[in-house]
Amino acid sequence: MAAIPGDSRPRGFTMKSYGFNSEWGGAARAHVPARMKASGALVSGHSKEGSTLDALIERLLEQSPLQARIEDVWVFRHWVLIRSLRFSLASIPAANGSTLRPGNTNLGSLVGRRVRDVARDLWRSDEPVHRAAGAACLNAVIPLPAPLAEGNAMGHFAHRARRMQTCFIGHFKRAVEWRNAGYPVTVVELEPRPGDVHWNDAGPALEHAELVFMTGLTLLNGTFDEVLRRTPNARIRVLMGPSVPCSSSLVDHGVHIIGATLVQDPAGLLEHLRRGGTTSREMAREHLVRQVNWTSQPTLLEDL
Repeated sequence: MAAIPGDSRPRGFTMKSYGFNSEWGGAARAHVPARMKASGALVSGHSKEGSTLDALIERLLEQSPLQARIEDVWVFRHWVLIRSLRFSLASIPAANGSTLRPGNTNLGSLVGRRVRDVARDLWRSDEPVHRAAGAACLNAVIPLPAPLAEGNAMGHFAHRARRMQTCFIGHFKRAVEWRNAGYPVTVVELEPRPGDVHWNDAGPALEHAELVFMTGLTLLNGTFDEVLRRTPNARIRVLMGPSVPCSSSLVDHGVHIIGATLVQDPAGLLEHLRRGGTTSREMAREHLVRQVNWTSQPTLLEDL
């Protein structure tokens, strides 16, 4: 069982108890079951040193306030929630079939630590929970771009998806709806459902894709750089989901539109997750989170 990256935690802080003790979706102050699998994610190894993702992490660290600290942390079956300058949520990537390995899920030693001191090693860890924590703590402190457009990122592309070759990296409900309606949509998955295409067999679909929707889990499971490489003809890449950093820096790294998630009702979200809530769609419907979008090219958000 690996240790949390960084030095031992500072003494003297207190951890308020919220009474969350369910092993299925409950928060963990000390420990939760080691095997925590997030559904629907493409799975691969960690990113290589010097990769696009590596450069992005360094850019986010540069943007982080020097003294910003992790105030609290909660670990659920599918999620890590961090409180720093604001609350931030990230999905836990699946470990099955990859070099990621379930391990130490007790993140209590992060409380009181500076985000700059721990985020890099967390995100580069081979442990899924650590990776999610790395993304969440950075997203809890980086400055937000403006202006932000409200709504689910996919909602801006319903008309264009009718005529553009479209790939979804990850299984999304709306992708299936569009595919069933006859749109030229391909869903690429490592664990494909009926109608999906396996990642290993998706070369032609990815190469010819004009519109690419990428789950934010690609940032955590090591496939981000590979998706960029395999979609050379993409006119628009949309990176979306709770794990996506709400940062303009992504547009410098092959992404055209950011579809991020901001925590709106922390108390309500904690209760929702404690009771086993799993999808960001549910969270948005109950107004626990805001789904927001940003791009350096605002006309891209006009569904032409």
